Amino acid sequence: MWYDPYYYSGTTVLKNKFDIKDQKTLLRKEAEIVTYELYKLHVFPLEGEYDFAHLCKMHERIFGKLYSWAGKPRIVELLKEEPILNNCSIRYESPFNIEKSATKILDSMKAVPWKDLNQKQLVSEIASHYVQLWKVHPFREGNTRTITNFIIQYMEEQQIYLSRAYFAENLKKNKDFPLRDSLVLAAAYYDGIPNKDLFEPIEIIIRASIERHQKDMEKYMDSSKDGKKSLRDYYKMLFFEKEKGDVKNNQNNEVSKDRTPKDKTSFEK
Repeated sequence: MWYDPYYYSGTTVLKNKFDIKDQKTLLRKEAEIVTYELYKLHVFPLEGEYDFAHLCKMHERIFGKLYSWAGKPRIVELLKEEPILNNCSIRYESPFNIEKSATKILDSMKAVPWKDLNQKQLVSEIASHYVQLWKVHPFREGNTRTITNFIIQYMEEQQIYLSRAYFAENLKKNKDFPLRDSLVLAAAYYDGIPNKDLFEPIEIIIRASIERHQKDMEKYMDSSKDGKKSLRDYYKMLFFEKEKGDVKNNQNNEVSKDRTPKDKTSFEK
């Protein structure tokens, strides 16, 4: 029997600071905490150098009130059943190589001349670094939410804006290009060179997110002409109210499928 130190003994419930041992109750508590922390990060970005330490600090900020191991790289292999891969798992990075691999990707991301890219190149570069970092899966839980927020905040530093609200809505409502499935497809067969066909769904999401932000800002400009609505109020309207339900659904989709391999053979399958 494979021992997972992150679980309460005899369960598949992650150890948490509230000592909640019922999965549904934990998911509700996680949704409550994470939604608010993501909102705060939207309004007050987390300062850092966009290195591995910064990524870990962001994970700790999002999940630290719930998990004592938040902000720390996972120490176990991960196996996740993905319906889009016939319930097989992609190969996430080995715990021994997490920091090295993530650092290489982040250094590459910071070396991109973002302001010199045309729209097609921009979307391609965002997708490539997003997928690569996601495939590392540095943490035991909460990788998609942390990495998505991290990438969006970094792009904002480059004055390139993606819509958080669009990503949140996509997790639940987009049947054609759901975010997780798009990341899985792009990451599963990534071998250093993006597969054009398999990267298309995640590129569509990124492109749509950029367009959505532009439209939302146009609406904000119209709604703020009377001077009664601040940008912070508008962010709250766009992000917090929609995220409350969508993050909860993402918790249910992501947490319930996480498990560690019982043995080396099962993982390699």
